[in-house]
Amino acid sequence: MHRFLALSLALGSSVSFAAEALPIMVTTKAGQPNPGFLTGAEADGLIISTSEVGGNSVKMPFANIQDLNVEEPTGWSSALLQLNAGNYTEAEKAFAALADDYAHLIPWKDGYGSLARLNHFKALKSLGKFQELATAMDRQLAKPLVLGEATSIEFNDLRGWAILGKADVLALQSYINEFQDSTANRWSLQPPFKAGLPARIVESLSYLRGHLHEKQQRPELATIDYHNAMTYNHGSDRAVFQLATLAALRVTAAQLSVKPEEATLKRTAYALATSYRDIVGQGKLPKEYEPFLAFAPEPEPAAAPADAAAPAAK
Repeated sequence: MHRFLALSLALGSSVSFAAEALPIMVTTKAGQPNPGFLTGAEADGLIISTSEVGGNSVKMPFANIQDLNVEEPTGWSSALLQLNAGNYTEAEKAFAALADDYAHLIPWKDGYGSLARLNHFKALKSLGKFQELATAMDRQLAKPLVLGEATSIEFNDLRGWAILGKADVLALQSYINEFQDSTANRWSLQPPFKAGLPARIVESLSYLRGHLHEKQQRPELATIDYHNAMTYNHGSDRAVFQLATLAALRVTAAQLSVKPEEATLKRTAYALATSYRDIVGQGKLPKEYEPFLAFAPEPEPAAAPADAAAPAAK
């Protein structure tokens, strides 16, 4: 497809961008097929042209659309593959570019404009670039993403990580309160999260609440939440697992500095150290936690062999 810089809409407005127009087939509720090129989106409909460089453009109201088939942007499948494979550096670059190119499609709910930026946010979160995530999400406030129910849940998860990037403890407490079931035990410092939340969201919330407890000088509660973040969703989010394991190691190290001979803390330290080394550390462990490997439990003594046969009675 040819690149183009500007499109003059028949509706009288002008949109400028540097992306390929996407082939589209719209079927109206009356059954009328409308092939063309998707060149823009507004709150109430899509802008469709008969040419990939603009011209003869019309707005197709969302209310009149029965079926919609849009060709994906060049590079979309590759970027998504990188994201799903955990190649977050490549995914972050690819989706940042796609989000810029297709920002004019943001009013289309769950369209390529909004999803590209959402995936850009997800890559930043997985890279641990929480300050950059906060900046990017603040910048997006001028043109809010238009998302459906499922993708809105993902966006709300990312809000918490952006707050983490701002190091705003009060805002983090307010955010976590949105997801806690305070009716279960209104006085509990560790109330359950609301029923029905996806497991991956509870996994993230557990880490964020653990971080909050740690900042509030509640190491025991922080440890519970960090361990929950490691195990709740079978550790499927490796980025969260790594963060939670390192955080739990940090808390345990602080506790051991006060009680260096505490047997339970030693066992916990050893378990965390080996979990990090073997699961996400590729055989390595941060140097400050290497002494924890010396806390390996003593092997159980071998059982005495049973007599081959009882002596004969005389």
